[in-house]
Amino acid sequence: MTIQKSIWSCKAVEMRARDGQTYTLPDFEIEKGERVALVGENRELRRAIFRLLSGLESPNSGECRIEGDLIPLRANRHPWRDLVPQKTRRKMGVSLEIDGLLSNVSVRESFETLFRFKYGDHNKGLVEGAQRAARETSAKMGLRDEQLERRPAELRPLERRLASLCLAFMTKPSILMLENPSLALHDEGWSVLSGVLDTILEGSQRTFVMDTDDWLLARSHADRWIVCDETGSIEVADSKSYIQRHSAQLVSLLKSEKFNDWNNWISDLEKGAA
Repeated sequence: MTIQKSIWSCKAVEMRARDGQTYTLPDFEIEKGERVALVGENRELRRAIFRLLSGLESPNSGECRIEGDLIPLRANRHPWRDLVPQKTRRKMGVSLEIDGLLSNVSVRESFETLFRFKYGDHNKGLVEGAQRAARETSAKMGLRDEQLERRPAELRPLERRLASLCLAFMTKPSILMLENPSLALHDEGWSVLSGVLDTILEGSQRTFVMDTDDWLLARSHADRWIVCDETGSIEVADSKSYIQRHSAQLVSLLKSEKFNDWNNWISDLEKGAA
């Protein structure tokens, strides 16, 4: 019996991004337990790759597999069928840039709805399990009970982002995927988010994929990068080796950013330290 080590395997994949451009991906695999960040200035290409890996989009051609199962090509996909087998979907926690919280109910009710969606209404103790998971996960994220009783529009940006992470994490997924988690957060919120990621990733064998505008978040929480530049070029590389090879370019990018205080890292890069 062959043991499946890779979570994702992409070979000769071509896909279309939301900007209408078609891109060719390099062949790559992501193995169980790896921590990978999609970074770079081409946000539409990053987003397209993230949505392919999360089973929300199909490739135009080539072969993309998740846990050995082939994701259908765009021309062959069924309009109402999940692109990812249910056995894999139940292992996944996905937090999108649009947070996925239901707008007309409380955050807690959104969590309970997720449980019903993933596990079905027939499960005994479903609501009790959802409530218990909500309490445990929200405590880990630093959210209080009264915040869970609010609707998403009543939360501050950081609270809403943490609630979205709760939604992805509360089923204790072995595959965690976050789309632009630091979006709209200022320095204090960034520090809280980074600490939460430390807490949920430390010591775990969880496979982690993050699409982010934030190079420092990628440096802090991913060992491997998929870098998408403005020209549509894609490089898959170990994060430390990429930083060493492109330190001057990164200094220029970081100095142009107004988001987060990256002065310490800029200083390290200018001295030649990763």
